Amino acid sequence: MDPAEVWNMDARRIPGCLPPESMHAVVTDPPYELGFGARAWDRQGIAFDPAFWAGLLKVTRPGGILLAFGARRLWHRMVCAVEDAGWEPVDQIAWLFDDGMDTSETAPHALDREAGVDVKEGRVRADSGGGTYARRVRYRDRYRPRTDAARAWEGFSSGLRPAWEPILVARAPRDDTFGHTLAVWGTGAFPAVSDAVSDVPLPGRSWWYGGHAHGADRPVVDAPLAAPRDPEDPRWLGVCDRLGLVPDAKAYPASVLDAGALALTRPAGRRRLAHPTVKPLALMRHLVTLACPKGGLVLDPFAGSGTTLQAALAEGRRAVGVESDPLDLPLIDQRLDTPVQTTLA
Repeated sequence: MDPAEVWNMDARRIPGCLPPESMHAVVTDPPYELGFGARAWDRQGIAFDPAFWAGLLKVTRPGGILLAFGARRLWHRMVCAVEDAGWEPVDQIAWLFDDGMDTSETAPHALDREAGVDVKEGRVRADSGGGTYARRVRYRDRYRPRTDAARAWEGFSSGLRPAWEPILVARAPRDDTFGHTLAVWGTGAFPAVSDAVSDVPLPGRSWWYGGHAHGADRPVVDAPLAAPRDPEDPRWLGVCDRLGLVPDAKAYPASVLDAGALALTRPAGRRRLAHPTVKPLALMRHLVTLACPKGGLVLDPFAGSGTTLQAALAEGRRAVGVESDPLDLPLIDQRLDTPVQTTLA
């Protein structure tokens, strides 16, 4: 196979498309099931579905490692689903950061709103920067309390400022002992470090410190789009089967369609494509070195903008990514076409 393959399909189809026991590791950032930005893709229940995780287990080698991000508030539900599917939870990794944005409502804002104050009056909205996904309304200025009750609670809010995210570490059941599994399947061993005290994020530790993705870690593509004239046209369905595209998307980047496909579409404008939940490349490189041996095969069922695939190639691993949204495909192409310095760790 190629060093990296991308499949545009629903992740639930993975067991029927990939060979059994073929993946050395699964490293992924699944939907958090929080309804991010009121988008349906983050409220589909897949991360809490044991049947989905059981399907991933079928294509993973005995002893293979699963690393999966989760929301702090709902992480336990994903862990239970993974365990119910037959994986063995063995640990967790804390991704620590100091640039988390507090999205909770402030107490003064809530009290003024309760008192009937127009909390939007006089405020200047900040430019969201566009992109594929809807974002919350943001303002350039900090909210100033208008009533005495609100001023009494200045400095308080309805939640804590985020400073970490959990990453589940689970293992496919071993084939007999650790030694036998390692010898036969080449899976289940983590890089080790010395016991020397260090504040540097090294392999083998259960934490990683670093900020959120920014700059080159967040690819943006200004893409012309095309929409099928008739999504049920057998010719269109045949084109999607030939190109490996989901046939029922509302729009497709023109760059992923050939002349035969474009002849069955109409222009659908342009859109600034960007992904809202990108993880830092350095973090994903760290994780693939933990989970997968050199030359091994990493699966990411929720490829998004392709960070895990790029990280795997940079660290001398092979990768298979599955992404259900064709609008993310140009972002993945851009990542995989970007040279990255190899052997981070």
